[in-house]
Amino acid sequence: MIQLKENILFANKYKLLKSLGHGASSEVWMAEHTLTGVDVALKIYAPGMGLDEDGVQFFSKEFALVFNMNHPNLLRPTHYDIEERMPYLVMPYCEKGSTLKLVGNMSEKEAWRFLYDVASGLAYLHGKEPPVIHQDIKPENILIGSDGAFQITDFGISTKIRSTLHKNMVQNENQVGGTIAYTGPERFNRNNRPKPASDIWALGASVYELLEGGAPFGYDLGGSLQKNGADIPEMEGDWSSELKQVVERCLAKETWDRPTAADIVVWAERHLAGKSISIIDKEIENEEETDEQKPETSFGKKTILMSSTQDKPTVRTEQIKKKSKIPLIAGLVAVLLIAAFFVYKFAGNPETPVTVPSSNIVEIPIDTPEIVQPTAVLQEEEIKQEQTLPETKTKAERKKTADDYLQEGNDNYRTGNYEAAIENFKKCIELSSVPQEGAKDRIREMEDSLQRKKEKEQ
Repeated sequence: MIQLKENILFANKYKLLKSLGHGASSEVWMAEHTLTGVDVALKIYAPGMGLDEDGVQFFSKEFALVFNMNHPNLLRPTHYDIEERMPYLVMPYCEKGSTLKLVGNMSEKEAWRFLYDVASGLAYLHGKEPPVIHQDIKPENILIGSDGAFQITDFGISTKIRSTLHKNMVQNENQVGGTIAYTGPERFNRNNRPKPASDIWALGASVYELLEGGAPFGYDLGGSLQKNGADIPEMEGDWSSELKQVVERCLAKETWDRPTAADIVVWAERHLAGKSISIIDKEIENEEETDEQKPETSFGKKTILMSSTQDKPTVRTEQIKKKSKIPLIAGLVAVLLIAAFFVYKFAGNPETPVTVPSSNIVEIPIDTPEIVQPTAVLQEEEIKQEQTLPETKTKAERKKTADDYLQEGNDNYRTGNYEAAIENFKKCIELSSVPQEGAKDRIREMEDSLQRKKEKEQ
């Protein structure tokens, strides 16, 4: 089998010029396409060993699912082929290289552009059905285009492909350790299936490293330290509070406390445009939009809910305040109506008894030989009262919202009632106007758990 080295001809048409990097199961080379003289980048998998026949077929089948994905922040391959059982990709050569050379030297403005570009690419991948999870976001896998834009490479390598490569390759623990630095705490659990939120944690770790010069939890243990109780280290550089908050939110221990890629795109876009953002309140208000232009929520306000798009509902204090005013207004209206009625009756005929047909008001008798019931007046007042008082509903009578089902789903999940939680999350997804990737992840996680339990019982 061919051994990769400089100046050899690979696949009869690519002259290898220099090595650009290597990992546990692949190598990247700068090469010249001999027919056109164009410089390209070759990513060669299982170098020097190759895959068995089943591995080759499986790799090709899996990679075909993502080969045609197209987004300006994804470095899209231009060709895929097999050479001596070694799958390889042909990609545009980025002369400026990867962001690995920017570690410790990135400016704040570059960091916001990095967040915007990488999150845009991730939002595209995560928006696929099923979501495409990169699983290896790190500075080395973010290249710098000729126009200065940041582009994600090495996407589409699924868990199954990685397993196939690992079975055919000898692992080098030092090489694997570099990726551990960008692996979130949830990946060290028994159920360590990657989620879109796992890419967000890796993005946060990458930005932290690019700004501070080192990975947040070191290069050997990564998120396992956070899983065992370590706090997110403070950023010591002279960075804006907004940038620090974004990085901290991305590095949240719980997946549902992290923003989605789409959230990060909005924040970065606003910051780059010179607009203020509010991350602590999980809310972004666009001052330039009119009420008619703003997308409607249950209270007519544009809100970016960072955690409701993951797994856990966000408490919206503004809504609670508005809801709490309803009983107060109803009470004031009722008091004013009763007061007006008493004034009217006593001013017109002080000897006439006052009787208000309401179960909430005590009848007041007045000693008089003759009682005249003011039926017409009372009926008119009763109609006004019914029209004025707002209809109040108990929690049981009120139609449930997506957030209600999300809350119930999380409650049932924590108590182990997976069947009920799955139904809650499905209703949440059905009613929600925004993607509920966190709820989808939870459903898959619980269905897998129930299936394993069923298989064990059998």
